[in-house]
Amino acid sequence: MAKRRTVLLVAMLVALATAGCTGDDDPGREAIDGLLALPCQDALDSVYEDVAPPSPWSADDRGQVVRCAYDHYVSVEDMEAELIASGKPSPGFEVGAHKLRILYFTEREGEPVANSGSVYIPSERIGDPTPAVVLGHGSVGLGDECAPSKESPDGFEADWKSLAYLYAGARFLSIMPDFPGLGTAGAHPWLYAEDEGHAMLDGTRAIRDLMNAGVVSDQNLLVGHSNGGHAVLAASAAAEDYGYAGELTEITTINPIWLSKGSFGTLASNLGVALLTPTLMANTLMYFYGHAEVIDGPGAGRALWLPGETGDAAEDLIANACWREATGVETGPPALGIELGSDVFLPEYVTEVGAECGFNDRCEDPLAAKWREIWVADRPPPNTTIPILHWMGAKDDFILPSFQQCGIDRVVAQGGPQTTCVDPEGSHSGILQTNAAWFRQHAAAITVGGDEPPACAGVDVFEEPLECGLPLPNSTDPADP
Repeated sequence: MAKRRTVLLVAMLVALATAGCTGDDDPGREAIDGLLALPCQDALDSVYEDVAPPSPWSADDRGQVVRCAYDHYVSVEDMEAELIASGKPSPGFEVGAHKLRILYFTEREGEPVANSGSVYIPSERIGDPTPAVVLGHGSVGLGDECAPSKESPDGFEADWKSLAYLYAGARFLSIMPDFPGLGTAGAHPWLYAEDEGHAMLDGTRAIRDLMNAGVVSDQNLLVGHSNGGHAVLAASAAAEDYGYAGELTEITTINPIWLSKGSFGTLASNLGVALLTPTLMANTLMYFYGHAEVIDGPGAGRALWLPGETGDAAEDLIANACWREATGVETGPPALGIELGSDVFLPEYVTEVGAECGFNDRCEDPLAAKWREIWVADRPPPNTTIPILHWMGAKDDFILPSFQQCGIDRVVAQGGPQTTCVDPEGSHSGILQTNAAWFRQHAAAITVGGDEPPACAGVDVFEEPLECGLPLPNSTDPADP
């Protein structure tokens, strides 16, 4: 009965929220056939199947779409209902959008790797030709079912849908890469800068490979939230050498995870006990496991952890669960008896990699030196010519403003042309809804013309000067983590 009352309440709220909206009936997939260069007749599940890459592989093959499936039409009412059901306020939507699932090839260490994703084609586009928005989603977990394009009920939908609908519902043609290993073969290395940056840049190629010539303008916006904020900054770093299609007009990073990845070494040690929460313990396991699986090969992630039942259970959780289960008090690491790094990591990760290298930056041990190089590669210096817009929620309790300042200090010191905006009431996720109108107006102004929104607030909203608050070194030297 309680469940039925909840469903009825959601239905009533949706009806109230959409009252007065014009509504939009599903126009059918034929409405976009004239826009597509590809037939998009593949089965949905085929998007995640192993597909042989072009051979021989060359840089010209980056972003080539090899699977395309029509998913469904997301109406204005659907967008409203999704956000209300997840407890988020709706920012309002102008149009619905056709959702496609695609598979394209990106590149890791010079070799092709498959990457799935979603494309949202709005029923009315903001320009003709229209700019492209490449969206970096927040953290979802490492399991295949967590891939945003799958929209699995086991996945963590609330944040990425807020981001996707914010732009698609405002008439922006958008593509959201899942990132390699989410849905597709192999492990997903969370916060792996090379994978994320390349997938974002190849998104600019994939959207143009998918659409007929003349549909998409040269303008690209890269917009990312949380983990996706890390992805767009990684794309900035890779842009000059790796390339992209069109022009990169601006990069918008929203509450990004641009901290020293040495922090995960610290959390693997017992020195991180004061900072540890179930979420941060799960994050630490996710980071080490995914990177080891990709860099050293299948089985290397499990080899980081103690033999026995706890290590086996940790692998099952981290490799397969989505965010809520992986980070939950009753379902995450605490449920497995993992409270400290030493409960699951091999001793050399607790001491040499963790306490010595992660916390103290004493990395003479070969294993520690190897991970230090990985941490450095995951926070590369930005492109110094592509504008960066950093939006920070002053009430973000996940990536605290003082933690974000560590990333800002590094980007600015390395020459990143950054502007910082602060929402005084913004939370980690809520910042997307409360500033939706600003994001949309700004995006339109710099891509198709029009008035800019009012100037945003800056870091002066804080009573005390904002300083880097991470309790470990935050070097601005690109050679340091």
